[in-house]
Amino acid sequence: MAVPASYSSSFIASAVVLGLILNAAVLCYGGRTSTYMRPTEFNRDMPVDSPAYYVPPGKNTPQQVHITQGDHVGTAVLIVSWITPESPGWLVLIKSSTGKKMAVKRKRPVVKLLPIPSTITPPDSFTMPVTATWSSLSMIGQFNTKYYYKLGKGQYARTFSFSTPPPGPDVPYTFGFIAQLITTKIPIKGQTLLYLGDLSYANDYPNHDNVRWDTYGRLIERSAAYQPWIWTVGNHEVDWAPQLGEPEPFKPFSHRYHTPYAAAGSTSPFWYSIKRGPAHVIVMAAYSAFGYSSPQYSSFGQETPWLIVLMYPPMYNSFIIWKVKVETMRAV
Repeated sequence: MAVPASYSSSFIASAVVLGLILNAAVLCYGGRTSTYMRPTEFNRDMPVDSPAYYVPPGKNTPQQVHITQGDHVGTAVLIVSWITPESPGWLVLIKSSTGKKMAVKRKRPVVKLLPIPSTITPPDSFTMPVTATWSSLSMIGQFNTKYYYKLGKGQYARTFSFSTPPPGPDVPYTFGFIAQLITTKIPIKGQTLLYLGDLSYANDYPNHDNVRWDTYGRLIERSAAYQPWIWTVGNHEVDWAPQLGEPEPFKPFSHRYHTPYAAAGSTSPFWYSIKRGPAHVIVMAAYSAFGYSSPQYSSFGQETPWLIVLMYPPMYNSFIIWKVKVETMRAV
C-alpha cells in the first residue's frame, strides 16, 4: 500500500523533533568546571580546639573581627565588628597607605552578647562567657584606598587592613560568592565576598550550642577582617528555640553580624541593598515576609548597570526541599 507523501513528511519531521528532544541533554551539555562531587554523607566537624579556630593570646584580645559595608551607596563607609571576652574593646589606630587618618563616625557602641545557654561546653573549649561584648563602629574613608586598623592595646594589639572600592558605576570590580561554610577553605580572591546564607550551623547542635558561633567567627576572620562580607540569612540563622526559652528568631546572628539595612531604607537587617563599584546588590530574606504588601517586597529597586540578587534557597533548582520552599517566593 502506498503511503501518502504528506504522511511520510510528517513522520520524518516528528522523528527529527523527537530525536532532538531525546538528545537535548547531550546537545546542551556545557561541560564540567570541576571534578568535585558532593558526598552523600555528612562531613565530620572539626573539634572546637582545632588550630583553624585559633584564639589570639591575651586576656582581653579582640577576636572574630569582620567588616561589612556601612552605607547604601558605597561611599567608602565600613562597619568593623569584633568581640572581647571581658571588657569592651577599642579601635585605637586607623590610617591609610597614604598616611591619612580615617574618620571614625562613632566611638564605641557596644552590643551585649546574649547566647542561648549551652550544655556542650568541654573544659578545653573556647566559648565566650556571657559577659563578653561585641563592639562595632562605622568609619568613613576615601574611595579606592587601602587602610590599616589596629584593635586592642599593648603587646596584644592586632592590626588588619582593607581596601575601599572605586567610585562606580563604570569600574571593574570582583565579587566572590560562598554559602554554607562550616569547615571548608575560605576564598581569598575577590574584593568583596557575597555570603549566601548558613553560617555556623550552631542550631544543629544540642541546645543550639553557641560555641559554634564563636569558632565560626574565628575561622572566617582570616578573610572577613580584610574584605567586606555581605551577609544573607539562611534557615540556620533563624535559630528560633522557644523550647529553650528563646522566642526571638535570628538573635545569635543579629548580635554578631551587622548590615547597613537602615541606610538602604529597609525595616529589617535581614533584607537590604547596597551599591558597590558597578553593582547594585539586593539581599533578600527567604525566611521573612516577602508578599506583595510586605516591606521587603516594596524596598528594592535598581539603578546601577549590574544587578546581583542574593537569597539563600536557589530560585530554580531540582532539589525537592528547596523547590518546595522557594516556589511561593518565585511566584511573587
